[in-house]
Amino acid sequence: MASEYDYMTNSNTFARYSTQWLATILGANSWGSTFIVGAGSTFPHCLHHQVANLVGSHDGQPPILAGAMVGGPNENLESGAPSGVKPCPTDETDAFSKYDGNGERYRDSTKFYSTIEPAIDYTSSSLLMFAWRAGGRPSDAMLTVAGEQH
Repeated sequence: MASEYDYMTNSNTFARYSTQWLATILGANSWGSTFIVGAGSTFPHCLHHQVANLVGSHDGQPPILAGAMVGGPNENLESGAPSGVKPCPTDETDAFSKYDGNGERYRDSTKFYSTIEPAIDYTSSSLLMFAWRAGGRPSDAMLTVAGEQH
């Protein structure tokens, strides 16, 4: 959205934030984890997701829900895994709590849907974010279809 705003207003008001947000999502954060399944060496393994929990791996090896983006750190560690889910991590360890700070907490555990549940709105907007980063700003030629300006 930052890139879209800057494009529509012909400014770079949010360019710095866009870069910082992308870096955070891709692992330049206190937890050293990306928040996109399968991205980087440290990514969410213990998704709060029915199919991923039942048939997916819990160690980052296939099958995984690759490309899904989770909520990541937040103030409220809301929990409540449905009965019958496979515990993940299996030993109930909490590898990320030592990095919590400033009221933000992150758990890679099926119990904590507020941080580890994949969300369609995050995942779909991340595709748009990567498209903007890869393609850059649209050119006037890209906006011209059959000689008409759109």
